[in-house]
Order: sequence, then structure tokens, then C-alpha cells
Amino acid sequence: MANDDEPENYSVAGKSNDWIKAMKKEIESTRKNKTWQVTKLPQGHKPTGLHH
Repeated sequence: MANDDEPENYSVAGKSNDWIKAMKKEIESTRKNKTWQVTKLPQGHKPTGLHH
């Protein structure tokens, strides 16, 4: 279900100061809460791709 207030993709969101602030806030929250961490990909495994 799409929301008319949400941008269609990152390129569109990146042109909105409000969305840039929201994205930065979300990233900072995940870092602060240690929700995820960047790790090395195990040998023999491939990264997942992006869905377009």
C-alpha cells in the first residue's frame, strides 16, 4: 500500500529537506540503539542486491 506523502524512491526523498532530516534521524537511532552493525561478508557468500 503506497502513501501519497512518501517519496517513490531515494532519489526523490533526497530532494526533500524534511526527508533528509528523517533519514538522518533514523540512521542515528539505529546506531544509538545498536540495532545493526557493519560486518565483513563471509568468504564464499554474495551480498544481496537491491530490489528495483
